[in-house]
Order: sequence, then structure tokens, then C-alpha cells
Amino acid sequence: MFKRFGDNQDSFASSSELAPTRLGMAVEEQWPAFKLVGFGFYYAWIWISYNSNVLVSPGAAYLPPDTISQTYLFSTLALSLALVALSIGRRFTERMMNRVSVAVVASLVAGLATVGLYASSAPEASGALLVVCAVLTGLGTSVIVLRFGIIYSKVSARDAVMYTAASFVFACMIYFVAIGLPAPAGMVITALLPLMAVVSTLPNAEFAVEEEALPERAPRSANMFFVRLLIAVAVFSVVVGVARGFAVPHSVAANMNAEGAVIVFSSGVVAAALFLLVGLLRRNFDVGRLYYPIILVVAACILVTPLVGGAAFGGQFVTVGYNCFVLVIWCLLAYVAYSSRLSPILVFGLGRGASALGTTLGWMVGLALVRAYGETGLSLEVVSVAMVFALLVVSMLVLNDRLIGEALREGSKVASAPDAPQGEGDEGVEARGGAAELPADAEPSAFEERKPGRYQQRLSAVAERCGLSPRERDVFELLVRGRSIDYIAQNLTISFNTAKSHIRHIYVKADVHSRQELLDIIDREDE
Repeated sequence: MFKRFGDNQDSFASSSELAPTRLGMAVEEQWPAFKLVGFGFYYAWIWISYNSNVLVSPGAAYLPPDTISQTYLFSTLALSLALVALSIGRRFTERMMNRVSVAVVASLVAGLATVGLYASSAPEASGALLVVCAVLTGLGTSVIVLRFGIIYSKVSARDAVMYTAASFVFACMIYFVAIGLPAPAGMVITALLPLMAVVSTLPNAEFAVEEEALPERAPRSANMFFVRLLIAVAVFSVVVGVARGFAVPHSVAANMNAEGAVIVFSSGVVAAALFLLVGLLRRNFDVGRLYYPIILVVAACILVTPLVGGAAFGGQFVTVGYNCFVLVIWCLLAYVAYSSRLSPILVFGLGRGASALGTTLGWMVGLALVRAYGETGLSLEVVSVAMVFALLVVSMLVLNDRLIGEALREGSKVASAPDAPQGEGDEGVEARGGAAELPADAEPSAFEERKPGRYQQRLSAVAERCGLSPRERDVFELLVRGRSIDYIAQNLTISFNTAKSHIRHIYVKADVHSRQELLDIIDREDE
């Protein structure tokens, strides 16, 4: 059911540390979905860190709830601020994302900080160590979030939903492995997850985007929709954060595995059901259809909280609903970045930042209300109804399904429209990464017939010298005739993503970075 990763852009890496290597091509060839499902490594780290006691030392089984909440709050606050800052400095961030070393260092910082959180839970540890390590985890994982955002911005809505759901199921599996291991083995696995998440993104060349080829401005309608989406995400996150904050005073480290197992397993079941449902639907999947159902799920979880034993048990329902909400919002952000001209760094930086910041603020508010009024002086029913009312107002006035449908339809037109030429002659070819397209009725007559003439002999010689596979040779012949990726995919009856993957491999094997350089090699074959 998984297919090769690709997008609707013809640009390829001209020079980058992330240009595909032989090992990267082998990984992509054997498991092309690895770069997408690798998102599960990151989410498994989240679930293990905040829904288990894996990062709690054996001597701190009854760690007070304040310590648990502080870890989450400082980490998530640092994550949100880092994402917003990186999205504001988009040009700098784009260059930073092209460097493998930056991503690896960020993952190592997050991993070492995870070990520090484990050490900070010891009774003799200082509170400053916990704060510093929590902040470092947020800063380190912000780079990971943006890397996966760039990857997911290049797949369609249907693929984004399926791969995100698959990632959640994958994260669920990792979670139960980690909590089942004896200490400190589970902690070691958790500390390695940020690095594994980064490694899963390394077989890609999609990070190297020519800056001059990126549109400077997005359509006004796309900007307005994105602003509305940010407002909705922030409000929903605050509401869910308040509900989750109610449950903090009831939590102790000794019970976190049992409570977290219910939350993670339920979230995994929902994700698996969504994966199967979308997989059975037609290929043109409207991600906007998930918007109202997820609102109803979150609202129901909040309303049922006062009816099922108070905030402690009801918080599990809210957290499951929040996980489903995050899944849908991630898919919406992916489709906004895919179908509009907004930078994926801007979309995921502000979108995921708004979600993290809203949850953090809501958590603080919920915790403050419980501490100020206590359970006897605070009516959970009134608070729950107020939060659901806020959800309904936002879903009807700020961002409703009609606005989402209109934005997605308009985005589909933008995504399917051909790019305007960037220049004349070789300049235009290079601006599009060497993927210029000739009109169907204007291809060179010398290439019209596929007979063993002089030019065909040159093609065969180059293909043989570069070690191209039989399928890559078919793609190679169409590529040098000026055919687009769409045409190659249709002509050879392969997917767009497979065609793009073959072209990328041809460029690597020929040691070139554009179609023009490939043509130059062919021209020099007789010299």
C-alpha cells in the first residue's frame, strides 16, 4: 500500500549534503516509505516521555505531579518558541535544514537531554537540571519537526493521512516495547529515538530546494486560510490543554505506565482504523472531511470527563482526543504546504508552534484553576461546557468545513498548475533543476525513432558506463528527450514518485545535477 515518495515539483538537488547517496538510494529502493513512517520515531519519543515512567529513575516511583508537569511545560514551551523563531527566520532555517550535521547535532542534544531528564528524577537531583534538560529536548526536537514537515509537504492529502496514521501505529509499537523493557534499557531506547527520527530523513534530496525557485508570496486567499487555521489550532490546543491540566494533580509516576498504555493503545487503534478507512477510499481523499469528526470527538471527551470519575480518569479520554486532533492538524498543515505556495517551514513552524504553545498555556490554566479552587470549589461540568462552547464557536465562525473545502479546492488548482518558466535557454532549465519540458509536438526529430542510430548508440554507451538498470534506461531515454516527469510516469505506466526516484538515481549514478549536464555527457561521448 505504501508507494514511493515524491511531489509535484521538478527541481532536484544541485549541491547539498543531503544529495542521495548509494546507501540512501538502497534504503529508499527497499523501503520508500521509511522517510515518512519515520515520523513515528519522533511521536514515540513524545508518548514515552509524557505518558510513561520510563524516564523516571526506580528510586522516584512516587514522583510528585508537579515534577511531571514541569517537564512537559518547559519542553513544550521551548519547542513552540523555537518553531516560531525558525519559521520567522525562514531563509536561515532553509539553509540550516540542508545540513545533515545540524539535524544530527539537534537529535543528539535531544537524546542527551532525555538522559538528563532520567537523571533529574533522582531524589538528590536539583530542579535546575530538570529545567535545562526539558528546554533542550524542546529545542532539539524543533529541528526534527521541521524536517518531517518538509517531507510531508510533498505528498498528497491522502498519502499524508495514511502515512501519519501509519506513523502513529508505529509509535504505538515502539511505546509498548520501551515500557516493557527493564530500567534503564527503556530510557536508552527513548534517548535514541530523536537520532533514529533524523536518520529516517537522510535518504532524501528533497531538502535541497533552490531558493530562487521558491515563490516569494502566496495568494491572499491561502494566507487568510492559514491565519484562520492557526487561530483554530491555538484555541483547540488551549481547550485541550485546560482539560489535561485538570488531571495533573491526580498523577504519580507509579501509575503513568498503566494510564499511558490505555491512552497510547486507544490512539493507535484510532490511527489504524483511519489508515484502513482512507486506504479503502478513492484516491482523491478530502482531508477536510476529518475536521468536524475530530471536533466532535474532542468535545465528547471533554463533556464525558465529569461523568467518568472526575478529571483523573477523564483526562485519558481528553488525551486520546488530543492525539487524534494532532493527527488531523498535521495532515491539514501538510496539505496547506503541499497545495499552496507557502513555505513548509512557515506552515509547520507556525502551525505546530501554535499547537504546542496553546497546549502549554491551557495546561497552565487548568492546573492553576485546580490549585486555586480545588475540586470542591471548581465545577468540572461548568468548565467542560465552557470549553466545548469555545470549540463550537471557533469551528463555526473562524474555520468551518466550507472554508476548508474552498481552500483545498483552490489549493488543488495551484498544485496542479504548471510552473511558469524561469528564464530562457539554459537559465530556464537550471532554474527548474534541469527538468525543463519540451512541448509534445516540438521534440527533436533525431529522437523520434528508437532505432540503433548514432545517437542511440551514445545513449546506450552512457547508460552502460553509468550502470543504469533496465528501467532506469527507459527513464533515461525519455528524460534526455525533454519529457516531463508526468509524461515519463504515464508512458512507462509507473507512478510519479517512482519516475522521480529513478531520475534522481540517474543523476547520482551519472554524477550530474541537471538534465543539461546529462546532455553534455551524451554530446561528449564521441569525443
